[in-house]
Amino acid sequence: MAWDPKAVSKDRIAEWTHIWAAREFGPAHAQEIATLVSRYAKYNAWRKPEQLRPDTYSLENFDEAERMVALWLDLRSRAEAINDKLPETHKAAYYQLVLHPIRGCCNLTQMQVAAARNKRFAEQARASTNEEAEEVKRLFSEAHAIRDTYNHDLSNGKWNHLMDQTYIGYFDWYQPVQDIRPPVSELDLPDTSQFGVAVQGARQGWPGYYLAPNLPVLDSLYRPSSWIETFPRGKRPVDVQLVASEPWIILKQDTAFSVGKADRRHRVEIDWRKLPPGRSTGTVKISNRQDSGSAGAQSVTVTVTAIRASAQEERAAKGCWGSLAGAFSIPASDYARNVPADGVQWGPIPDYGRVDAAMSIFPVNAASMADPKRAPRLEYPIFVGEAGEWTFDLVTAPTLKVDPNHALSLALWVDDGPPQIVTVFSPENRESEEFLGKASEINARNDMRIMRFKAMIAKPGRHVLTVAMVDPTIVLQTIIAHRDTLPTSYFGPPAKKIA
Repeated sequence: MAWDPKAVSKDRIAEWTHIWAAREFGPAHAQEIATLVSRYAKYNAWRKPEQLRPDTYSLENFDEAERMVALWLDLRSRAEAINDKLPETHKAAYYQLVLHPIRGCCNLTQMQVAAARNKRFAEQARASTNEEAEEVKRLFSEAHAIRDTYNHDLSNGKWNHLMDQTYIGYFDWYQPVQDIRPPVSELDLPDTSQFGVAVQGARQGWPGYYLAPNLPVLDSLYRPSSWIETFPRGKRPVDVQLVASEPWIILKQDTAFSVGKADRRHRVEIDWRKLPPGRSTGTVKISNRQDSGSAGAQSVTVTVTAIRASAQEERAAKGCWGSLAGAFSIPASDYARNVPADGVQWGPIPDYGRVDAAMSIFPVNAASMADPKRAPRLEYPIFVGEAGEWTFDLVTAPTLKVDPNHALSLALWVDDGPPQIVTVFSPENRESEEFLGKASEINARNDMRIMRFKAMIAKPGRHVLTVAMVDPTIVLQTIIAHRDTLPTSYFGPPAKKIA
């Protein structure tokens, strides 16, 4: 690759990784090993490991932290399975190059998310706060065990001290002298059987918070379910019952995202056949059972709002990206039309960034185009349940301005509306966005940049969203669409096309 960089194009990177894996470990497991290596590098690029914090991924919104832990656990499980199949002669190299980084990064993600749960559960007065504190301590010890396996056990200590560098508890980009365990809280639990309630989309716990709990709006096109969690707040077990006010509210037992053995998650789904089109509201009442021995009756009522699309809306929305209520996202590579212009076209970069494939302009040295309507463009069918001003956040690579002859600009519009052009490194933002500037530091940490557009949509229904080139070298990953304040998260809403 170093001798002939042009031989390894963007479409051959995966092939190169496969060739490397076959050379090092043989052809039998080369494809899976190549996937493991590319995946852990991809996940780490989403957020640099030394910059990972307990609050990086959201516990409340989009099941984000839970999904990230699941991704790493799946990757670790697959890596362990390959390790069990390799001959002993290959295992030391496999540990160094594949298994060690996956174990370490999986453990780090688990630990930081457990620290996030510990903090959140303390705020909600969950008894499992203390169990999460012990989990953080266990995972911190496991991090050092993973390190010691590399330093002391691998090849009879041949690589001692190679993994001595600290990596937990960074101060910005500066490594600590010693690894610093994430801080934890512990509660002095009362000797009671009082219960608490948490809901998706909120960090608070009930009873206790002054506003009543509401689930995120459920949507027959985009968001079919949500969840409620119940948990003890004291030393004694709790026995609660959940009762739905409407026959269209379905409650199912699920697994809580917690190490607390007494925490329970209740999935809230909708029987859409029993709902008329439009908005409907019901409740779920949580109370302790009369025979549970608890001191005093308790109850919490959670509001459930669901919007069912009409038959006409379902037909219009088919094959679109969108929702009846709330934010949605679009993978850049899942366009309906890719329109070239003057020999220039948007093309995929496989397995790049936060998506299966990002999109960029090729050739990369194409000339800038002043008229977006005559430039290469991508078209996406969208469906919105509400008219008004919409915000479109384009998640791009944190590209620097490498060619002084052109800016870094994109254009966006809806239907036949006027194009809006947004430029990176504009005069008012240049100092922050240049290398070592404030925005540049954030972009490097998150491995992405957001270019924000506004567009008026005159009426609900099906529309065409267009993103057009103005300048080359911008790499587009995802489009996030929202009307109101976007729920706090790292990635935004998961992409889901309306079937």
